[in-house]
Amino acid sequence: MASQLRVLLVEDQEDCAVTTADLVSLYGHDVEIASNGSEALRMVEAYDPHVVVLDLGLPGMDGHAVAKNIKQPSRVCPVLIALTGHATSEDRRKSAEAGIAIHLVKPADPRQLEAILKGLKEVASEMAL
Repeated sequence: MASQLRVLLVEDQEDCAVTTADLVSLYGHDVEIASNGSEALRMVEAYDPHVVVLDLGLPGMDGHAVAKNIKQPSRVCPVLIALTGHATSEDRRKSAEAGIAIHLVKPADPRQLEAILKGLKEVASEMAL
């Protein structure tokens, strides 16, 4: 595997998207941004990310619907991480049902996101052996 992960960040709030993308880049990963669900689904096909960091409160198609569309049985799926303001136990349950592996609440601790991405990179590197 390459020395960096391909990370697709799906966030409709431009300032949040840019700040989070800058952090992910500082961690040494390649990052692309989608601002809505439809764009995210197109970019999953074109960009083939290892990880999708997904806001749940998107306009139009919400993050849960995006996740369910990404988790098609016919394709290798990226790891899905929710990064959202939705913080209840019901929100976490819905995320898990949609196939989201990790549910982070905004504002997420940047060190926590860095540690998660580092762990995913290590696992992916081990699997490539």
